[in-house]
Amino acid sequence: MTALLLLGAAALTASPLDPLIARMDEVAFLEADFVQRDYWALTMEWETSTGHLLIAAPNLFRLDYTDPAGRVMGFDGEQVFTVEPSTRQVILTGEGGPSSFMTFLDLGSDESVVLESVTEGD
Repeated sequence: MTALLLLGAAALTASPLDPLIARMDEVAFLEADFVQRDYWALTMEWETSTGHLLIAAPNLFRLDYTDPAGRVMGFDGEQVFTVEPSTRQVILTGEGGPSSFMTFLDLGSDESVVLESVTEGD
């Protein structure tokens, strides 16, 4: 009975990303093209973006967007940054960003996470 409970608990904590996380733990550098779909609750609209992804172990990543052209998002080991040419902004998140690209994906897929944005100046 104890083994069954442990198996049940393990199944509850398993994530669909687990196989990908295990594979990425074995890779030092990875490149891939991507398609990203976002739903904006405020406007109830979908946005599709495309680009090229670079991941370097243990925790660096960069997304170079082709659509929208010029957008770049990444993690330099300390901060997540986004370069948004359409609004001529560079957005930096505070310290304590994701510890890996998979953590970043996990945050983005969790609809219960609420993040606060604070701006200063212009």
